[in-house]
Amino acid sequence: FIFALFFQILKNKTTRSYVSGVAIHAYHDDNIDPNIISNLQTEFPDMFFLYTEGEYLHQITVDDLGTWERGEYYGRSLFQ
Repeated sequence: FIFALFFQILKNKTTRSYVSGVAIHAYHDDNIDPNIISNLQTEFPDMFFLYTEGEYLHQITVDDLGTWERGEYYGRSLFQ
């Protein structure tokens, strides 16, 4: 899991000297506990964590036109 890798990289003093922050781009981020990013920020308060983009991978069909479901889902994922 990629967030476990963040912890490993940031706890290593040599590697850490090359990293000032982490950009997070998530697909289907409803499968990821939002507390993970909070835990990273608590563990490494001098680092920045930038949520760059989220994506709701969903095949748009004609039935989706005119509905707000996809936009509402995407909005919720940004503000978790």
